[in-house]
Amino acid sequence: MTKQLISMLLSTIIGTSSMCTPSMPAQSSGFVASPTYPAAISYHDYDARAQVREQNQVEENFLQAVEDFTAKTSAPLLSGKENACYSPVSLYFALSLSAAGAHGTTQQQLLSLLGVKDAASLTDSCAKLYRQLYADNEMGSLKIANSLWMADHILGQPVTFEQDFLNTATKDFYASLYTGDLTAASTLSDMAKWVEDNTGGKITPKFQADPLALLYLMNTIYFKDQWVSQFSESSNTVDTFHLADGKTIDATFMHQTESSSIFHGNGYTTAGLGLRNYGSIYFVLPDEGVSLDSLLTAERLPEIFSSVSGDYTRIIWSVPKFTYNTDLNLKKMLQSTGVTDIFDKSCADLSRMTKTAAYLSNAKQQTYIALDENGVEAAAYTELVFSSTGAIPSEEPIAFTLDRPFLYFITSNDNTPLFVGVCVQSTAAK
Repeated sequence: MTKQLISMLLSTIIGTSSMCTPSMPAQSSGFVASPTYPAAISYHDYDARAQVREQNQVEENFLQAVEDFTAKTSAPLLSGKENACYSPVSLYFALSLSAAGAHGTTQQQLLSLLGVKDAASLTDSCAKLYRQLYADNEMGSLKIANSLWMADHILGQPVTFEQDFLNTATKDFYASLYTGDLTAASTLSDMAKWVEDNTGGKITPKFQADPLALLYLMNTIYFKDQWVSQFSESSNTVDTFHLADGKTIDATFMHQTESSSIFHGNGYTTAGLGLRNYGSIYFVLPDEGVSLDSLLTAERLPEIFSSVSGDYTRIIWSVPKFTYNTDLNLKKMLQSTGVTDIFDKSCADLSRMTKTAAYLSNAKQQTYIALDENGVEAAAYTELVFSSTGAIPSEEPIAFTLDRPFLYFITSNDNTPLFVGVCVQSTAAK
């Protein structure tokens, strides 16, 4: 990816400020504050989009940090043995807001993983990136939402949260704030409805009452975009998809001949299809005899994510339609990257978030991905639960047939990594 892979969503996206109201449940829980979301700028308003880019320039070293984070965290989460999709940018925003509330070694471990030296510059960069990414226009959407659901009491004792942390959450991370009884069925229902509303109805988590839950920090991302050159359903065929274990299944393939960049790497080929609003989706096809999982390593992924520039040529595309959901437990992955203190009751220092002794008790992500003739639709929901401790074309076209397990990643117009996934078994999009 390098700066090239992070440079695509930032060039055609959104606005600076408007009085848009976030999607909020009809809550019985206590609503505290709402952010002022960036304005939704028309796809055709090139001057306004250029102004947003000019006013929210993001440093190249920060974009590189997001790319490095993507490679480091994707490797442990994608096995190549089953369909999976992961949103690194969703987790990055959630951890960055957590870092704003952490202190000492707890904060330093988060900053190290996020690739930034201090929390203030991290917050500033995230705010600028958010404003460049957020979009909602006639061609599609890229909506990022954050929320904090705060307990007002834990085991009968009142809980307070640091005002500076809450100000940062609302102003720089565009978070909605709620407070109340996090064990109440009505609150848990409101939380699920918030996620559903902010993921286009694609994800509705189930919450269980936890008397020690102090704070639910939530991030959602909803992405929908059209192909620059759409596939025709009349060209679809049912062909063979080869599974990793040697078995085969029938899958619906979409076909078109479209010029694109193609890169031949060590054991793989990468080619991309353009999306109208937000950049591209790149498909990484292992060479015959090369297993997909051999590419899904911390050593190989940085190279692969950078393989977005190659020879520009005509490509005969054969792409399977697919749709699926993924549930990811993030705790072990985060601990393996050196983020350990925040999970330890005796070590976690979240004193800039709350004076109540707390630690990160759960970290997970749910995703949805669908690819069909019209384009791509994807959604992600990241949940961090903090508990009281008490917790130019060539002449001949090249065939590129994705008929065996493959890796894919969706980037923005400034190449911010939005989704990374593997398809090992195609399923027709509904």
